[in-house]
Formats: sequence, structure tokens, C-alpha cells
Amino acid sequence: MKFRDHAKAYHFKTLNEMSEKEKAKFAEVLLHWHKEGIHPECACKEQRPYPKLHVRKSKAGNLTLANNPNSNRGERTHDFQCWFNLPAEGYKGYLKQQGILIDEEGQIACSLKKPNIPTATGSQQSVKAGGEGGHVSGSVPAAGLNALRYLFLTWLQESHVHEYRPGGPRNVQGRLFRIAMKTKINGIQLTSSNFCIAGDQFRYNFAKHRVVIFWGDKFAHPATESKTSSYLVNLPAFSIADRTLHIQNVSLLKSVYEAATLTSRAVGTGYWVLYRQEDKSGKLVDTELIFEPADPDTLIPVESSYEAEMIKYLVKNTRHFKKPLVGNVTDMFLDHRPDMVLMDTTPKTIIEVAGYQDAEYRQKLAEKREKYLERGYQYVEWDGNSSIEKLTLPPKQ
Repeated sequence: MKFRDHAKAYHFKTLNEMSEKEKAKFAEVLLHWHKEGIHPECACKEQRPYPKLHVRKSKAGNLTLANNPNSNRGERTHDFQCWFNLPAEGYKGYLKQQGILIDEEGQIACSLKKPNIPTATGSQQSVKAGGEGGHVSGSVPAAGLNALRYLFLTWLQESHVHEYRPGGPRNVQGRLFRIAMKTKINGIQLTSSNFCIAGDQFRYNFAKHRVVIFWGDKFAHPATESKTSSYLVNLPAFSIADRTLHIQNVSLLKSVYEAATLTSRAVGTGYWVLYRQEDKSGKLVDTELIFEPADPDTLIPVESSYEAEMIKYLVKNTRHFKKPLVGNVTDMFLDHRPDMVLMDTTPKTIIEVAGYQDAEYRQKLAEKREKYLERGYQYVEWDGNSSIEKLTLPPKQ
């Protein structure tokens, strides 16, 4: 978050990224602005007019920033991804349409309904989403992108797991834990008692855990049938922090597991996310499981082996980049995100992994290229067939 007042410029992380020390510093600045009656400007855009903000008390009684109600609408227009967009606009507005609300203090609320679980033979809606035979880039959302998947991708994006900075710490396990502790699902606050993220000190307890996250490889370590019940499977759970560390086998309903594996992807490594609700007797039962493919080194989600190869190439070349997971970098193509965005070029560079050869897709890609260039972005496209080592990236600036 970037701000300006009459005296200086300020640069803070988002609320969900700040350490306790950084939060204290931010609170000091807010208190100063509040006492002096200063209306800071949000510097999320690179040109004027900068949206004006004011300091007020949140519902929890804390000082927070909000749009200045005395500004006209044009003066309240933020960058699409800016934290301070009006609730119905920008990134937050897009999330609201998906049933996810983020308030002024970074608290997240969403509703998850019990899905209709198809049987193994009752639904064959296998989705072409990045298979080796035909690539759909990350710009196209996976079919069945439901509320649980939107919530998990929001967690990753809000905690900036989708961003890679060369040499920067990842600590994905800690980031996910912190963001989960700021989340309510169906009105129930997630806590350290009902949320579990697999690690050497964290193990799944079926009697109390409502949300469970662990690492896996659906090809190398698929679920095996339970020896005690034909309705259950055992799914190997690996640590998020150390993906080689097998924590335990998670026992879950076979039908829930099969529903999570109907979508075919070429990438086998990734996150398993299990959501559980109470049944009529009040007992927690398996409700929904999703598998989110991800690069095993950065833990950034990918939708194809081509995207995984691109991430490795960018990391190898020590580039600072983001992979948009929810929404877009602009108000354009909200359901057709760019695959990656280089953050270390001026202007920023859109990267599309364009291995899919469908005519309609290629036409959409050409349209996106034209629009991004009009908006001032640089643009790079890789077809997935030529050697990625020959790909020329704009130099760092």
C-alpha cells in the first residue's frame, strides 16, 4: 500500500502481510493523520488524480483508512487491485460476486454450501485444463471453480503466496495459518482448534478439524482404499513446509475424494484442501475436497505443466513476478487472467503461456494482447512448444 501526504510518501505491506511491528508503525501513522486532520492520498495509481482517503474508526474500534466521502466519484477511482476500492468495485467487488467479503481490517467471510458429490460413474466431466495434449493457460479459470476453491485462492493471493521475490522468505505455512485465523466460514470463526495445516507439529484430528490443508502428489502418492471400509480412502498428507515429509494418512470419504479428482491436470503436485461440516447429529463429516496443483518449489498454483516450466524459468533468472489467482491486474478480462506478471520491469510485463491451439482461444489471446498494450503493459507470449531457454524477457529495471 502506497500513500502520500503533504510531507512525504509512505509504503506499507497490506494488512494481511504486516508483522506486528509493521502494524504498530502503521497505527502510529494513522494516529498522526487522525490527530492532524490530514487526508492522505492513495498512490496506487501512477497518475493523478490520486484518490483521497480519511482516517476513521472501524467497527472494531480501531483506526483505519477509508475513501473520503467528500471526494467526487472520479477522485475515488483506485487501481483494480487496490485494497481501498469501494466494496462493489475492483478486486474486492469481484470477490464479493463470488461470495467472499473482505472488510476494512482484512477480515474474510464466506459461505460454503455442501456440494452435490457425483459418483465415480455418475459424472465424467473431465475438464481440459492444462493437460499435455492441449493447454488451457492460467488465464482461463478451471471449470467448477467453486466457493471453496475461490476461498483458498483468495487466501493465497491475500497472503501474497502468488508473488515471488528473489531471495525473499516464503513461509507459506505461516502465511496460510495467519490468513485462516482472520476468516469466518458460514459464520464460524476459524481458530487453531478447528483449522489444521499439515506440519511436523500439526496433525489432522477428524473429531475437531473443520478445514485441513496439506501437500500431496496425486500421481506419486494417490489415495489407497481403506482396509476397514469400502466407503473410505487413505490419502497421504505431506508437510507444507517440507514437501518430502510425510505427516500421516488422512482417512476420508471415497466419494468426496473421487469428486476432487474428476478434473484432469498434468501437474501432480499441489495442495489438498479438505472442508468439513456438521451432519444432522452435530458430528463433523467430510464435505468437500479440492486439489490445487502448484509448483513444489515456490508453492505457487499452476494450471499446466507449461506454467510450471515458466515459473521455474523465472525463478532461475531471479525475476520478481506475480501469478494472479483471483481477478486480474486490471478491470479487463476478469475471468481470463494473465498467466504471470513481471513486476521488475517498467512498465510491468504481461506473460501468457499460450500452448493451447484452439482458434477461439487464440483469438481471445490476440484481443488480450492488444488491450494490455493499449493499457501500457509490455507483453510476452510463449507457445509452450519452442525452447523456453530461447524466450527473451524484458530486462529488469
